Amino acid sequence: MNKAELVRRISHDVGIVQEDMRPILNCLINIMGQTLVRGEPIQ
Repeated sequence: MNKAELVRRISHDVGIVQEDMRPILNCLINIMGQTLVRGEPIQ
């Protein structure tokens, strides 16, 4: 799966989630993205 497909899938999933859950989900996505970029394990 390429990055564009992954972004589309995440965006689609975020669209399904209730509005009040979206900030939490965005935060998790950001944390996961930063972890993948830096290559550091999640603590």
